[in-house]
Amino acid sequence: MKYKLLPFLFFLAVFTAQAQTRLATDPAQYITDAKAMLVTGKAKNAEALGAALESVWGNQRLSDKQKQQVIDISQQMYRKKLRVNPHYENFYQMLVGAVNHHNMRGSQIDGMLEVVVKAVQQDEGIALDRFFQTSSSYLTTGILYQNKQYTLRTSGGSVSFAYEGKAAPKEKEKSAEVSDWDSFSWDDEVAGESTEATADDWGDAWDTPKPAAPKKVDPKVAEKKRRDDFKKMFIPAQPKVSGPVMKLENVNLSFATIHDSTAITKTSGHLMLANNLFVGEGGSFAWQVEGKPVSAAFKAFNFDITAAAFKVPESTITYDAVLDAPIEGVFEFRSTKAGTNGEKTYPRFASYTNDAKVKSLGKDIVYSGGFTLAGNLIGSKPLDGSASALAVLEDGKKKFRSMAHNYNLNDSIISANRAYVAIYQNQRRDSLTHPAMQLRYSKPTRELVLTRDKGVYSKTPFYDSYHKFEITAERLAWNLGTPHVNFSILNTKTLIPVQLESAQYFSNMRFQQLVGVASFHPLQVFVSYAAKAKTNDFYAFDVAKASKLNEKAVREAAIGLAREGFLTYDGQSHFISLKPKAWHYVGSAQNLSDYDHLVIKSVVPSGRNATLNLSSNRLTVRGVEKMAFNNDSAAVYAVPDSNIVHLLDNRNMEFGGRLYAGRLNFRGSQFKFDYNEFMIDMQKLDTVAFVTKKRHAVGKKKELEQVMTSRSGKMSGKLYINKPNNKSGRKHFPEYPKFDSPMGGQVAFARPDVLAGAYDSTVYFDIPSYKLDSLSKGKSMLGFSGTFHSGNIFPPIKTKLTMMPDETLGFYYQPGPKGLPAFGGKGIAYDTIMMTSAGIQSRGTLKYLTSTLQAPEYTYYLDKVVTQKGTSAKVEAGGGEANFPMASLGHYEMVWTPKQDTMYLMVDAKDPMKIYKEEFKFTGTAMLSPGGLYGDGELDNADANIVSQKLSFKGRNLSGNHAQMIVKSDVEGKPAMKATDMAISYDLDKRFVEFGSEQKGIASIEFPKAQYKTSMSRATWDMKQQKVSLAADGAGGKNYFYSQHPEQEGLYFSAATGEYDLKSNSILAGGVPYIPVGDAHIIPDSGKVAVAAGATITTLRNARVLADSLQQFHKLYAGNINVLSRNAFSGTAVHDYQNAASNSFKLQFADFLYKEHQLKKKSNIHTTYAQAAVRETDNFYIFPRIRYRGNVTMYSYRPHMDFDGDLKLNFTGNEADSDWFPFKRDSLNPDNVRIPIMKQKAPDGNQLYTGLHLSRGTFKPYNTFVSKKQYEDDLDIFTVTGDLSYDKAKSEFKITDAARSAAGSYEGNELRYNEGSKTVSFEGKLNLVNSLKDFGIESAGTGIAKTDSGYYAIDALMAFDMNMHSSVIAALGKKLNETAIRGGGDQGGDETMPYKLANIIGNRDAQRYQGGAIAFPKLSNKLVRSMVFDNVDLRWSNKTNAWYSVGKLGLSNVMKEEINANMDGFMEIKQDLNGEPVVNLYLQADPYTWVFLSYLENGLVVVASDADLNKAIRSKASGGRSRKYGMYMGESIDKNRFVDQFKHDYLNGKDAFKMATQPPVAEQGGFNVAEDEVEDTKKKKKKKKGNEEEEEGWQ
Repeated sequence: MKYKLLPFLFFLAVFTAQAQTRLATDPAQYITDAKAMLVTGKAKNAEALGAALESVWGNQRLSDKQKQQVIDISQQMYRKKLRVNPHYENFYQMLVGAVNHHNMRGSQIDGMLEVVVKAVQQDEGIALDRFFQTSSSYLTTGILYQNKQYTLRTSGGSVSFAYEGKAAPKEKEKSAEVSDWDSFSWDDEVAGESTEATADDWGDAWDTPKPAAPKKVDPKVAEKKRRDDFKKMFIPAQPKVSGPVMKLENVNLSFATIHDSTAITKTSGHLMLANNLFVGEGGSFAWQVEGKPVSAAFKAFNFDITAAAFKVPESTITYDAVLDAPIEGVFEFRSTKAGTNGEKTYPRFASYTNDAKVKSLGKDIVYSGGFTLAGNLIGSKPLDGSASALAVLEDGKKKFRSMAHNYNLNDSIISANRAYVAIYQNQRRDSLTHPAMQLRYSKPTRELVLTRDKGVYSKTPFYDSYHKFEITAERLAWNLGTPHVNFSILNTKTLIPVQLESAQYFSNMRFQQLVGVASFHPLQVFVSYAAKAKTNDFYAFDVAKASKLNEKAVREAAIGLAREGFLTYDGQSHFISLKPKAWHYVGSAQNLSDYDHLVIKSVVPSGRNATLNLSSNRLTVRGVEKMAFNNDSAAVYAVPDSNIVHLLDNRNMEFGGRLYAGRLNFRGSQFKFDYNEFMIDMQKLDTVAFVTKKRHAVGKKKELEQVMTSRSGKMSGKLYINKPNNKSGRKHFPEYPKFDSPMGGQVAFARPDVLAGAYDSTVYFDIPSYKLDSLSKGKSMLGFSGTFHSGNIFPPIKTKLTMMPDETLGFYYQPGPKGLPAFGGKGIAYDTIMMTSAGIQSRGTLKYLTSTLQAPEYTYYLDKVVTQKGTSAKVEAGGGEANFPMASLGHYEMVWTPKQDTMYLMVDAKDPMKIYKEEFKFTGTAMLSPGGLYGDGELDNADANIVSQKLSFKGRNLSGNHAQMIVKSDVEGKPAMKATDMAISYDLDKRFVEFGSEQKGIASIEFPKAQYKTSMSRATWDMKQQKVSLAADGAGGKNYFYSQHPEQEGLYFSAATGEYDLKSNSILAGGVPYIPVGDAHIIPDSGKVAVAAGATITTLRNARVLADSLQQFHKLYAGNINVLSRNAFSGTAVHDYQNAASNSFKLQFADFLYKEHQLKKKSNIHTTYAQAAVRETDNFYIFPRIRYRGNVTMYSYRPHMDFDGDLKLNFTGNEADSDWFPFKRDSLNPDNVRIPIMKQKAPDGNQLYTGLHLSRGTFKPYNTFVSKKQYEDDLDIFTVTGDLSYDKAKSEFKITDAARSAAGSYEGNELRYNEGSKTVSFEGKLNLVNSLKDFGIESAGTGIAKTDSGYYAIDALMAFDMNMHSSVIAALGKKLNETAIRGGGDQGGDETMPYKLANIIGNRDAQRYQGGAIAFPKLSNKLVRSMVFDNVDLRWSNKTNAWYSVGKLGLSNVMKEEINANMDGFMEIKQDLNGEPVVNLYLQADPYTWVFLSYLENGLVVVASDADLNKAIRSKASGGRSRKYGMYMGESIDKNRFVDQFKHDYLNGKDAFKMATQPPVAEQGGFNVAEDEVEDTKKKKKKKKGNEEEEEGWQ
């Protein structure tokens, strides 16, 4: 329960702290209580406020009455339970601010306190809070309102307080009366977006609703009344002032936001403190637009001070830079963020109506209308929606004028979304107008662009009063500096036409569509009313009343008709004015007046459809494909040249091109259309074409015309379309259209409809002059006598030109019994001659040379005669030198070319030509000429078939060139031989054919049964012996045999001779150098190749194989080869392989295969490959001393072969010393073998090694060469993996690991084996002992091993790691440094030193070595070790199974103590039975100083000749021996025992150097060693209490 009360107690404590206490009524005590209350109530700046209040209270600034009134107010606030913060705090701030900041005195303070009293009594809640907050803020800081982004303050004038009427209205009563201004939109002013309308050009649906105009009043009076009423709509009543207010007189209201800083100056009003609403009167606002001053004078207005925004419904703006005079309107300000380019959208102003005159647009632009300002954007949309007028002048004369509800009047561009436009022409007597277009006028370029309206006026046309045309276009562009006005469409891809309609055009369908959804025909109603009222001007109300129609429906109808151009309509006054178009349509619909059908459509992909030249008033229309002048059965239409028509005044026009009238087609230029006369004057007429009825019907594709041309070169005429008062064709006059031509003409037959245009101008018919009418009826109008000229085919023929059955102009003519000579007498025609669309023709018999032909018709061209219907023909034998054979024909086709004097006779296989007495059958084209009979086709008999384009037939022989000859066999469809492109000589009596290839080197002779062809150039066919002898080209050309068997993939080979037996179908080729198979060459043993039927090549014995054929890397011999295809052969062949030592081994390859081979990072390659198998018993040495077993693969494109098998090294001569290991190498070069010796494994899975090891069984070193170790845990003294290579000159093998192989690298291992000396040399990382936790040796160096003698030697760099106390090792190093005898050694001269170092400290640090310039401890931390020897020469003793030193020991450093001395001493390294190291080291620094260290059985014994050093050793030495590691104090006898033993085992008992002696006592530091030792012994015997930790660690 107590936990549940905690929140309540906390709230109570906070409330108590915030609540006031009851204040004393005594003025002296009151101020004390007030100050205390501010502190306990946690008022902001309580102490400062209390002090200020006390100052005001005590400096006589307040009268006693005012003090008492303050006390009374405080009591009222107490009773009303108001809080210290904010109420008392704000109240006291008001007092302090009124006195100290505003210097209020006497009555001013009385008035303020009186207002406070009423506010406390009458106002509640947030209203009271606002009163205190706003009042205190103002009186304290001069700020009326402030938040993070906005501050409103006052300056100047006077301020007083008052309480008006009742309490302040509640929040929902705060806002004043709403006016139409609040719904006014600036969007189109700022963004320029179009607002789609449904009214006429100035209709009421465009913007704000307007009050209805009174009936039947003067439009000007109605307009003034409307404007006055409209203005009142935007001036609402001011809110009623009530509650506590602050009266501001003649003050400046300053607005400061993060976006703006501005002010209303010299204004007065009341600030209702309870709801923060300012109700003001007067004042002004000044700002700049693009650097030009603008000001607005205000009348009544109000606004909420909590927002940085206000509206003034009644203001007057002065803008001298733009406006001719100040104008009235509505002003609005709102602090907003500027746009991305710094543009502002406020302040804003809109005039009430269109009474502004803008003078800033330029001297040639006159504007009168509405005025709006939105930031820097100037517009023209007034609040009453009235239109504005704008005119552009030049030299004081108007170029165009426009009217719009809303212009955007920016500096360089004037634009309007919907504007009436009039462009003046013909000295302002005519104009080009449109009721509603999007307008854009550029003042700098003086370019006017009009774009179609996107709403209801999108299809409304321009009206051109000069040309009397309505022009429907989407875009008009005019640069006022030029006279050219261009019409176009917006999107040229859609190919929408620009359309021009005559002002007198009428469409009954369009007239009926005007009804729409109305119940009456609106146009008829309006015209009917105008006729009755005898006026074109009236109100919609009058029409509705007279016609008893709904006035709204009448208005809507007027709007629609206005868009169609029938009338003008004022959407505000509903005043209607009929246009002539309205009377025209109604009159035409009732058949009371004439009309026309003139419509011109322009389709231009480039977009420039029409251009109006204002200088000449000439309107040029482009893209006019067709232009009709009427629409009845006698249609008259034009197809203008270049699709261009020029319009003149009143629909007159000029054009050139083609003009169609009924069955006539006129072509020419300078055609002039006279609208009033309804006539076309063709002043320059080129041709008149006659179109027949039948051809006209088919003429949808293209009319085939019969043309009349001028005889003198000049021709003209006039075409009368119809009567001038019958343009519509509503009445029928059968004589129209009619054409008058005073000149004669010529009918030419050089036309495409006459024999497909085969004739030229020499074929024609003369006719006289003529007159034609009733062109639409198609009466026969031909039948002219004259002379026909045939272009010298026949002599001139006098006859009559008539209409032939095929409806072309022609004639019939019958020659006499002797016929009519043709082509100068080379032939004779004996029957009817005629002229039709099929050309000049004759029938019956035609004779030429010794031939006589019969056919139903022959067609004559200027250079030939043809027939496709020949029935029979004969050629008589003889003919002198021509030596014609006898021949006969049945059905045939013929072409006779008189100029070449040759007749071509075409026959087919159904009815072949028969030649010779044997009746050889010929099909194709036979050529008859004075030189003889020739043929182009196929000749067939029982033995052969010959096809040639150049056959020549003589008495008993024939010949041919480029011929194909097929020798027939007993199998149908499979000839014995086929020869193509041959020169043939065929002797019919001897039965002997000689033939040879026309093109040397081409395989033109085929043997289908053998499935081969050959390029042998000469052959002889003996029909009796049935053999074909083949001979090569004597000029040395290439002669080949080619297999045509599909499975042999284009197999071929060259040869010198050949013979084909037609009985056995076999080929015997001689002189064959090789057969290419894949990329290899198969060389026959004798140069002979036999091919049996079916393309089978017999087995080639003792053949050779060269692979590949180009580079011949591989030469195989003793082969038995079967050639299977161009890419395949089988069999076996032998290849000799030589290794690096030039030892030769035979490899027998088989499984030859030619296939695609994958290349790395390259495109694939096709190659021949084969495999050979090498058995273990073959003793195949891939490398000296390296045996190989496995597969060998040969690739023809590579000089070296691939090996995939196993290797075995035999360096020792004993094969048991090595094991087989896997080996795979592509393209192995025997002279440069690199065998990877990595972590190889034997076939049984055991790891194979290469290196030097110490056997745990025999304790002796042994070598491995990719073989198993004796025991897996044998010590690896040295191992290497890497590439095995062989140096033939040195007879030396080498294995180098990857690290050592890198360029410039010292790091890594390398092993060499020399065959001659049987010596193994190794260099790199060494492992002389099994390093343990407390003792180890890291070493690197070089060594040699002689496998046959057991000799091992090592030159080592050795780093000892021994667990010794730091004081001991420091003392040891210091002593050795002090006593070492230096000189004689040259560490920097050791060339192997960088290699040694790199394997311990890494390659990078080793490269810094620089020949000893840097000491080891400074070279790398890895060399800061217990003891580092830079030069130790070790030998192996088979007797002691140990490594022992030879010569001096090069000591580099002890930890960081640099020694760098070659010392006398002994070192012995071996391992015990457990494989752990046993190391003895004796160092003699000088004749008196020595150190002995011995590691054995996990213990390190140390003793020295120096007493101080021994003392240090003894102090840190361990006690008795234990299994745990320890450092022990040694004795001199230990040293002596080792030295004696070393000399006995390795030096034959001799001294290697002078042993050190005991130094004098003085040199030992002046103390008794024995005493020290006794003392130390006593200390050791004392038992120590507690636990002590022995300092251990690697040093």
